[in-house]
Amino acid sequence: APFHASRQALPSSDPTIRDFEAKTGQIILRQETTTCRGHLSKSAIHNFKYKRRVIREIGGYLSRLHNNGIFHGDLHPNNLLVSETDQGFKISIIDNECVRQYRRIPLKLVIKNLVQITKFNPTFFTRQDRRRFSKAYFEHSHSYPSQTQRRIMAKTDEFVRKRLTRKFLGEKKRFP
Repeated sequence: APFHASRQALPSSDPTIRDFEAKTGQIILRQETTTCRGHLSKSAIHNFKYKRRVIREIGGYLSRLHNNGIFHGDLHPNNLLVSETDQGFKISIIDNECVRQYRRIPLKLVIKNLVQITKFNPTFFTRQDRRRFSKAYFEHSHSYPSQTQRRIMAKTDEFVRKRLTRKFLGEKKRFP
């Protein structure tokens, strides 16, 4: 089924809505939904297999969004909600003011989303994790030949390293 972007909702496996307060009409989300950053930082410490499953799911999810022309202008890990279910993971995107739909997303914006989502603290999201994410992303992508995939991965890695170097090491040192 095609995805339809709107300011209210993005295609997702929406988090479980537990309560609806009738007086105020407010939807209350309970704690079974956590941000992507929360899932990955917690799993990096305790369970590498779990962390890799989360990375694969998020990579596939972002690829499906892009395959359907959906670009999120502020796609950092705190704007992804992840919850675990019996069937796997449910992923939702929040902060949808920057969402745009394209017939085909420009390559520059694809790289921007990949950089945004993979610029985690390197103590729990390594370069190898970024590679796993890219692999999952391209497994679900129908748009790019292998040469373009390598170029996208190289550009993404270059930009992430620059940002992490500035943030964690300062201007003088180079991030591995």
